[in-house]
Amino acid sequence: ATHAVELEADAVRSVFLFTDGLANEGITQADKLVELLQKMLDRTPRVRVYTFGYGADHSSDMLQRIAEAGGGTYYFIENEENIPRAFADALGGLLSVAAQNVEVTFEPADGVQVLEAHTSYRTRGDGAGPRTVSVGDLFCDEHKDLLLDVRLPALAAPAPDYPVGTLKLTYLDVYGARLASEELLCTVARPAEAPVAQRASPAVAMQKARVVTAKTLSEAKSQCDGRNYAAAREQIQREIDGLSRVQLQVAGDEESEAMAAGMVSDLREALDNMRDESTYKRRGSKIMRGKAAMHFMQRTAALSDDEGSEDDEEEEAMGCGGLFDDDDGNGMVCQSAAPGALCASGAAAPAPRRAKKSAAYSYATPAQKSMRGKAKSFFG
Repeated sequence: ATHAVELEADAVRSVFLFTDGLANEGITQADKLVELLQKMLDRTPRVRVYTFGYGADHSSDMLQRIAEAGGGTYYFIENEENIPRAFADALGGLLSVAAQNVEVTFEPADGVQVLEAHTSYRTRGDGAGPRTVSVGDLFCDEHKDLLLDVRLPALAAPAPDYPVGTLKLTYLDVYGARLASEELLCTVARPAEAPVAQRASPAVAMQKARVVTAKTLSEAKSQCDGRNYAAAREQIQREIDGLSRVQLQVAGDEESEAMAAGMVSDLREALDNMRDESTYKRRGSKIMRGKAAMHFMQRTAALSDDEGSEDDEEEEAMGCGGLFDDDDGNGMVCQSAAPGALCASGAAAPAPRRAKKSAAYSYATPAQKSMRGKAKSFFG
């Protein structure tokens, strides 16, 4: 009996909420619903909530907020063809959870101030103190990038390895059934003068573009909800123009190029979906809401086949492939982690393997792509 209780405490729990309409009985205000849900979910053990909105008559704003409060994802089911993809992504993620209750804390060094954390995840702290970001669950092969604006104090002399702060990570290792933590000192070179040929980091440029794209979609949706379509179009076009400059910065980096192209495609789709009010209300508002959250959270919302499919990978991966001792002395490695990456359980990747090139950038994990193929067969 004791063993059963321990297994239950470690279980991955989830709730799927399906609706094709609006809340019309009991509590119907989004704020009150989310507040009540948050109080219930703050209890342990934690439950994840995924929401599925069918057709054109549901409230994407309410379902997105419920999903965010529940650490899940909002899926827009426009028609029957979208059902297998949405279910596959949700189930593929749940069946490959590698880390739970993930929290990232940045503790700034003396004199360093955190100005802003560019994320939609819940954060704690401000000013010169620590800033903690509650990420929730991580799927195997999933990664997150947290972008922080910090202010550094003036220096009397150059510093080749100036300590900016300490990054601390805590999580429940699902596969190891243990609480784990990692710590990393963050340093930056501060020369007397910036090098003449200094090139902006493509990785940082791409993450800034991701955050701006998410904010642009979210803000443009708010403008459209207020029937200010002209302002929304102008804002989206400005971001498309900005991304063209980012594409020049990341030229030569295949993954960044694909990611930038995907963002441009999402923004152009948003423009097309606000060509008239009927199109916007029927599908544009839902897709803009879903894709804004997708880019903020770096997690697929199964809104298009272009995000990648089960055919993108040479080898199928159903969740984490398991951990094993590497004969080369690299310690525990993950059989399904991409080369050069870390599995969310903290294990390193094995030796590189060849994989087919994806036609488009995707946040979907190998487990989700594999599940899409199985769902297509199941649903016929």
